[in-house]
Amino acid sequence: MKAPNIRKVLTAVGVVLLVFTALAIWFPAIMAPIQEIAFRWQAKKQLAAATTPEERESAVGDLGLYCPLRDGSWIAICYKDTHSGEIVSVAIALDSEGRFYECYEHFCGTFSIYRKVRESLEERREEELQSHAVHPVATAPDLEIARKHLLKMGFVQMD
Repeated sequence: MKAPNIRKVLTAVGVVLLVFTALAIWFPAIMAPIQEIAFRWQAKKQLAAATTPEERESAVGDLGLYCPLRDGSWIAICYKDTHSGEIVSVAIALDSEGRFYECYEHFCGTFSIYRKVRESLEERREEELQSHAVHPVATAPDLEIARKHLLKMGFVQMD
């Protein structure tokens, strides 16, 4: 049996390494828009299907926030992000009148942290709760004011 040509073997290994390197660099950039589209569709579907406060609380997921307002209206924010490769952040909000909003700001744990602080309010000071960016939305007296604060956070109304 003839020994393999070392130059051909090294060339083949080099090509394989080059392809894997290119995939490692470009794959996150290619996947980011696909992940955004998929999450937007999933979030809108989940939020629209939720008809009770309990279902809306579940629909927003671990990183989102459900905000029942004093006048009986509400805003539900579904949020997802990823830190692998390129940072991708998508927040979809639905209000009690059926208006959807979207935002691509990187809120990281903002909504879930606020929810945890709000849930343990008895143990925390009101000032700590007020320091969270979402507090004006969550404590708005009515939907009109909550929407204004949502827009200040960077959300835009979807068509």
